[in-house]
Amino acid sequence: MNMSRRVPQLLSITLSLCASACLGSEADRENVNGYPTLQEYAASLPRDDTGAYIVEGDIPVWEIDELEDYYAASIFGGAALTLDQSDANVDYKYTATEALSLTYCVSNLFTVADKATVVNAFAAAAAEWTEATKIASADTPTIRFTYMPLQDQNCTSSNTNVFFNIRPHANNPDFEVRSFGPVWKGTANRHRREVLVTPTSLVPWRATTFVGSMRHEIGHILGFRHEHVRVLGCPVEDASWRALTPYDVPSVMHYRDATNANCVNQGTTEYVLTTHDSAGVRCLYTTQSRAAADTAADACRALTSLSVAGSSFAVDRSDRIYRLIRTASGSDITSTIARYVPPTTTAGQNWTNIWSATTTSAASTTAVLAGGAQLFRRTSGSLYRWTGAAWTTISGGTGSGVVIDYISGDLFRVNTNGTIDHLPAGQSVPVNILSTTAVGRKIFAGTTDLLRVDANGDAYRWTTTSGWSARIGTGIRALAKTLAGEIYCLLNDAAGTMMVLNSAGSWVNIGSGASAIWGGLERPYSSMIDNTATAADESKTIRRFSSGTTWRRYALNSKSIMMGLERRFAVNTNNRPYYYENP
Repeated sequence: MNMSRRVPQLLSITLSLCASACLGSEADRENVNGYPTLQEYAASLPRDDTGAYIVEGDIPVWEIDELEDYYAASIFGGAALTLDQSDANVDYKYTATEALSLTYCVSNLFTVADKATVVNAFAAAAAEWTEATKIASADTPTIRFTYMPLQDQNCTSSNTNVFFNIRPHANNPDFEVRSFGPVWKGTANRHRREVLVTPTSLVPWRATTFVGSMRHEIGHILGFRHEHVRVLGCPVEDASWRALTPYDVPSVMHYRDATNANCVNQGTTEYVLTTHDSAGVRCLYTTQSRAAADTAADACRALTSLSVAGSSFAVDRSDRIYRLIRTASGSDITSTIARYVPPTTTAGQNWTNIWSATTTSAASTTAVLAGGAQLFRRTSGSLYRWTGAAWTTISGGTGSGVVIDYISGDLFRVNTNGTIDHLPAGQSVPVNILSTTAVGRKIFAGTTDLLRVDANGDAYRWTTTSGWSARIGTGIRALAKTLAGEIYCLLNDAAGTMMVLNSAGSWVNIGSGASAIWGGLERPYSSMIDNTATAADESKTIRRFSSGTTWRRYALNSKSIMMGLERRFAVNTNNRPYYYENP
């Protein structure tokens, strides 16, 4: 398979990572278990006047070997998509300079009336995408589409005075407009960069306006893929992509017309930019451009802000996030806890206050904790569990540290004398699981177990079935465990060395430079000072482990991360929570 010529563009404004599907040469030549061959699949696709196969209604693919990922995904199953990537997980996007140089012409082969419609509609749609790249209204846009009317006389795919051309195409029963993506940037690919417009797409009575169609196609030009492919049963595309924002049903990149009702946008028949669409383009072309945007290892900063700043945040197993806000009221403190349930279809600030109280500063709530289906709050001297209507006191106070098991919701507490207690979910009285006293012990939540590090750096693991293990490591500062079961550590050294405990019980080096470490679904995350960042507000970086000793930037301007089954929640340096859709 010629993977250096991967299928382009489509992006939906969401992002997730997935490996590319591969199909061997035997499958190319022969029928596999009754499925059509690659050649039969290709023969079933419509083609435009350049000879390109049209997949997903508006995506051109010129050669049959380029169809192989689409074929594998559609015949043998594949994942949903979003931002297009290479097989090496490099984003297909424009550099900061290229994004400001998106010049185009509009062919004189259109009728006078149709050309005016195209010129005005494309300019209006481009202006909306351009405006969306701004974080503040006074900011300079980070993308720019420039119409060059002097090139309209020779507005063809061979005109190198413009980056792309827009020209008419005969009506086709299988597509109305098609465009291209950043995968086709570069001088050698100029002939691939066209927007083809059929007369049908210009009909004024259509529920989806031509301006809306241009908004959608510009999304493809910028690199965004179709949104609906996350939905089971919808048309699939190739499988190399990453998700920028949560699934967004009203997205401008979501289909409006489809035979499967589950694949149709549920918000409006018009293609309009949503909050998530705007957040996605800012992520790709604004926040990344401020910190090595065009390096292969870069990833987007957290996108969707969930609230104003809070004093403390926690996430339970259902991806509900809890926020504590402390407000001074004279000499007293008003503590308010709210719950956020991430939207499944649309963006929104879905916060619901569940409790608020004004107390003296000494009695005020200082933190929220969550795990399983349990919610807790902590004061300077007491610990409470939420019943759904009121708080019940947990005997023994807060100790020197408290953690909640993400899976079970069990609470663990290291007391001021170093003993450790366990409160199983649903029970009311903690049970001691370590009676020996020691100063400086730290505990870390596992997944239905507990990890501990003593003051001398010795590490141990506890389970309900086996109790405390023999020592599993020395010289350790912190421990973390993924939901997949692997244990990682941060050594107590100046280099910030990180290691993983292998199946043989030995620690293997996986990198350095960390100041904190967290577990994820299948891989860890670490926080470190990023010396490559040029902006002071982006110096704090969270990275995700890739392989070997390689870590990739995951969230800029962030100081901590909280795991969910479907989303990752990052807290930035201004104490505002953000979320990601994928691990």
